[in-house]
Order: sequence, then structure tokens, then C-alpha cells
Amino acid sequence: MFDFFIVGGDKRLSYMANLLAYKNFKVLAYDLDGENFNENVKQINSIKFALKNSKNIIVPIPFSKDFIYLNSKNKKIYIEEILCNLKNHNKLFGGGFNNKILNFCEKKNFFIYDYLKNKKFVINNSINTSEAAIAKAILKNPVNMHFSKCLILGFGNCGKIIAKKLENLCSKVFVCVNNEMEKEWAKALGFSVFGLDSLRFKIEKFNYIFNTIPQKIFNCDLLDNLNKFALILDITKFGADKKECEKKLVNYEYIPGIPGKFKFISSAEYLTDVTLKIIKKLK
Repeated sequence: MFDFFIVGGDKRLSYMANLLAYKNFKVLAYDLDGENFNENVKQINSIKFALKNSKNIIVPIPFSKDFIYLNSKNKKIYIEEILCNLKNHNKLFGGGFNNKILNFCEKKNFFIYDYLKNKKFVINNSINTSEAAIAKAILKNPVNMHFSKCLILGFGNCGKIIAKKLENLCSKVFVCVNNEMEKEWAKALGFSVFGLDSLRFKIEKFNYIFNTIPQKIFNCDLLDNLNKFALILDITKFGADKKECEKKLVNYEYIPGIPGKFKFISSAEYLTDVTLKIIKKLK
């Protein structure tokens, strides 16, 4: 019996497979985003065999983009293939499960754990996202951040951490948000705050703009009011239309899957730690 079966996902899961193997766990792997694996990681082609012969199953974060296929790099892996072959001895770990999957596991009495419902994991994920987003922004804008005013749209987990990290990097940090609680938090932490209704009057003074609000913010008028050195870095993909930005020669950058691309080692270390603690508690 293998200790873990890890399937699909990004570099976080590949590195996680090696971390577990270095701890002398026996690991089965299928369609991982990597090439160099520890000798305790055995790559396999049969999901059915893997589920039958493994105790703990680790699937991607997010689990799926369309809830038809698993979120994997190369192969099309049907979610149904995973669910239909789950066994009572399996413990399922992943992120972003929908109600259908949660209900299925509840009815079948299968253990399922969603990393995205772990508050500590969400904060750690926000740290990884924030660091990479700031690094990417600095490299994508030829204007020094040191002398620039920076704007954060939204003040949730990522917004708070980005703002805090920018304090000593740019001349001044501003926060634009409508949510009253987020406004009060931003004010309490010493940031200059204004609402979205004022954005078009203030947008031209910012060289660095970080969008963390999952909705379209930048219409044509706002894009026209940007200064020529402005960079919009969007961690949501919804903030602006990429084609509109290209048409107007706006420096726009959307970075999907930041933790799995740029901070996969730190992410994998945290995921491994969380997973082993949960398994220990269950015993």
C-alpha cells in the first residue's frame, strides 16, 4: 500500500511529491508538472490502480476549471474517473471542490479536505501571491517604484499584504475600495483611501496599479485616463479586457496561478505540513 497518490496540478504538487518521498513516504504520481523525482516517487498510468493501492489522494488546487476535467498539465483526466474509483480507505485532499463533489463524498462517507477552507493556508497563499506580483510589477515597468505612487484595488487578503509590502518600496500607497469594512481597515493601517466612484479622477497619478477585485474595473474611460507610464497588474483576470488594453497600448499584466508558478517550493512545504498534521489528527 502506498502512502500517497498525487495527480495533476502545478509545480506545487510535483515538489510536494518529492518532499513526501524525502520523508520516506511511498508516493504514486500521475501527470505531475515536473521531471526529476525522488526514487520513492513511482510514476504510474492507471488511476484505478493508484486509488485502490493508496491511502491519501492529493488533487490540484484548484481541483478543476470546468468541473469536467481535473486541473492537469498534459492529460485530460475526467473528474468522474477519480470519484467513481474512490475507496473507503482513501482520504481526498485538494482545493476548490464544488457542492456536487462535497455531497458525493458525504453520501459515500469518503473523507475530503479542502485546503482553500483553511484560513492559514489562504493567508500563506496570499503572501506567495503578493511577493510574486510585486516582483513581476517591478520587472514589467521601466519606471522606478521608489518614486511612484502605488494603488491597490481591493483590500482583502492579497490587498492587505501587497499594501503592507509596498510601504517601503514606493513613495505612497493608496487603496481604492467600496467595502466599508475594508475601507476602515485600510484607514486604520495608515493608507490613503478612496472609493471606486472617485477612481477616474485620481487614476492618472499612479504608475503601479494592483487589482485584487474580481470584477471588471477598467472601462475605456478609465484606460484613457491612465498616465503613459502606468502598469496594471491584475491577479484576478477580471479587472480589464486584455484586448482593450493592447488596443490602447496600456501596460497590462495578468498572472494566473502565481503560487504554483513562482512560489511553488514555499507553497509545497506549507501544503505538506498541513496535510501531515491532518493525517496525524485523524489517526
